Amino acid sequence: MDTVLVRWQLVYLMVAIFSISAVGQMVCGKSAGYSHATVPSDTTSTGRGHPNLGSLPPNTALENVNVSALLTDTLEKNGISMPEGGLKSACSRFKDLSQCIAAMHVAKNLNLSFGDLQSKMTGSNPMNVDKAILSLAGHEVNAKNQAKKAKKHTNQDLKMAEPRA
Repeated sequence: MDTVLVRWQLVYLMVAIFSISAVGQMVCGKSAGYSHATVPSDTTSTGRGHPNLGSLPPNTALENVNVSALLTDTLEKNGISMPEGGLKSACSRFKDLSQCIAAMHVAKNLNLSFGDLQSKMTGSNPMNVDKAILSLAGHEVNAKNQAKKAKKHTNQDLKMAEPRA
């Protein structure tokens, strides 16, 4: 009889430990014994565990020389010429890298000045890309479609420049 009681106590203890671990994982987002403190919560859709390149501030994203070179090369292959000072300089005023790359695509596609778009999107009253397009190109352009097209190309460009695991 003592053996059966001890076995049940062990089962209850194991269930309690598992439950505490599971609840801790749900609440804190951590696995037992492994801390995620240094891993950004903003990961790519592929789940490789590194930050999404487009969501990073440009200066952070372009610190990696390989990323900067790959992205510059990809943009140039798409017919986008680099503004004076290079990619890091051109993107430094944007909130994140994807905004900058989208603005470059819009400027090329609509034959607008990148500098003008940059000013509209990063100035004292910053606009999103749709409003900046309307402001510069007028209502004869479908700003939502142009922004969507630029975002699609931006995602493709950023995917090409992502560091490989």
